[in-house]
Amino acid sequence: MDALPYPATVRSPAGEDFDVVYDLRKTRDPDLVDFVATYYSHLTGDASTSASTLRFVDPLHLQSLLTEAGFRIDGWFGDWDRRGVSSTSPEIIVIATRS
Repeated sequence: MDALPYPATVRSPAGEDFDVVYDLRKTRDPDLVDFVATYYSHLTGDASTSASTLRFVDPLHLQSLLTEAGFRIDGWFGDWDRRGVSSTSPEIIVIATRS
């Protein structure tokens, strides 16, 4: 699959800058995405990779999973600025506590 329109620059906890490029490898099932992140060090020029799989679930399914696991949902947000969840939200951030 295609690389996403990056690189983006990120800073490590030690203060070193890296360019990161994400390469989508495949999607599985309706909600799994496999990808590889490649980090290029500004300091050394070295590259390292990290393979990951993310699961994307819709809010109703997530609510069901949390409720079945014994959690009470205290808040839903669609981004880190605490705006509400919508179909165009870049994130689903849930604040939940064990019931």
